[in-house]
Amino acid sequence: MTVKQLITIVAHRGDSYSFPENTLVSMAAALETAAPMIEIDIHMTRDNQLVVIHDEKLNRTCNRVGYVRDYSLAELKRYDFGIWRGKHHSNQRIMTFKEILAYMRDTSRQLLVELKLPHKYPGIEQQLISEIRDLQFPYSQLIIQSFDFNSLKQLHQLDDALTLGILLKRKHLWKRWPHLKAYAQICNYINPHFKNVTRRFVRKIHRHHAKVMPYTVNRLLQGYRLYHKGVDGLITDRPQLMCQLIQRLSENRAGAK
Repeated sequence: MTVKQLITIVAHRGDSYSFPENTLVSMAAALETAAPMIEIDIHMTRDNQLVVIHDEKLNRTCNRVGYVRDYSLAELKRYDFGIWRGKHHSNQRIMTFKEILAYMRDTSRQLLVELKLPHKYPGIEQQLISEIRDLQFPYSQLIIQSFDFNSLKQLHQLDDALTLGILLKRKHLWKRWPHLKAYAQICNYINPHFKNVTRRFVRKIHRHHAKVMPYTVNRLLQGYRLYHKGVDGLITDRPQLMCQLIQRLSENRAGAK
């Protein structure tokens, strides 16, 4: 059950602190929290199927090795994407983007979709949009983000009704400042690494009428400081913890009135 929050808590790869990331059990656990938004990552298989996984390689989160793009969906469905977190999390299968859309469609939560390395998957932008339309997933529940601004521009050209966000790498962030205006022309969100966030940076993004949701915020003090810097959301592996923080801040704010 969600509650109105001062800022948006985003469950990064589901409840990935407690469960295997980007799996059904992680998504289900995130839905048990008050987080109004859940983030997932997308890659493409050898047979051009969109699947939910963070790394381009299987090695870290699967009992197989190699690149996602070198396997068919049928092959990937045979492997275990939960056992790396312990036997009690075994038998988690990779999810397709379509499966996630169907799972999330009838919830009240928003879905934050990160396109991973889209330059390695020609046509992924059009396929993403096609699957969203095929499943009739509400655009009001959807944000698409990427580190790749060219991919975001292509998405905007294909469908300017999409809500988009650009992720900013921590390294050499100052080089990105002159581009904020260009980013904000098509992106509703400009999401930096949390260590790069300053009040000045947030104000500058807000002046361009975009929102700020830094990643990846897993400690209470980090969340507290970012809240007071004026961010619009927190992307976190620990949605329950951050929801509790925002709830306490909301109560303190109400009590001070």
